[in-house]
Amino acid sequence: MPVGVELLEDVGEASAAAPSVEGVVEGLEVDVRGVEQRGQEADRLRGRVAVREEEVEEAGLAGGLDMLGYLYPFGQSDIPVSQVGFLGIAVALPEGLIVPVLRGVNHMGFREIRVRSADLVERARAPKLKQDELNGATFTVSNLGMFGVDAFQAIVNTPQAAILAVGATDERAVVRDGELEILPMVTLTATFDHRAVDGADGAEFLATVKAYLEEPALAL
Repeated sequence: MPVGVELLEDVGEASAAAPSVEGVVEGLEVDVRGVEQRGQEADRLRGRVAVREEEVEEAGLAGGLDMLGYLYPFGQSDIPVSQVGFLGIAVALPEGLIVPVLRGVNHMGFREIRVRSADLVERARAPKLKQDELNGATFTVSNLGMFGVDAFQAIVNTPQAAILAVGATDERAVVRDGELEILPMVTLTATFDHRAVDGADGAEFLATVKAYLEEPALAL
């Protein structure tokens, strides 16, 4: 049965009732020239050349798929591996925030993530989601880059293991090999439930996402 806006209240109440998380926050800047070039090539006929934060989000997640399989929610390390890669996608609606869930992302490639996440977000805004598409996320991605937000720290919604915050893509001065370059950069900030994810594992996840963003072909 399609899920209406009234479910937003249920989601909000559940979040308010959830216990606070002792989180560890880690962030890094990523050179997204590769994502920009791929986006320009794909959109050349439509004349769209700017980096879209959605592309950064999707390419990065495609790169971190293997690591997502290790991000178990706190207290749920015995759940089947098939249920670990359940990705929540934060969608802002006029009525409030809603987080539909894309299941099994650790078994998908970049293209499938892109198509299925776009469909999920579209149906969330309709709203035409099913009840089970709002439950079970183990990891969430939140993107405020389209609003010009450079970086932000998102809050983990227990019992999820982590949340990744995607900021805006903009040109920044970067020193590489002693030379000053102006590059399209994005800041990624991840908050991990420290009870479920060690800081080193969280850093490895971010490093993996960074690698795939800077070499998007790896995620194809």
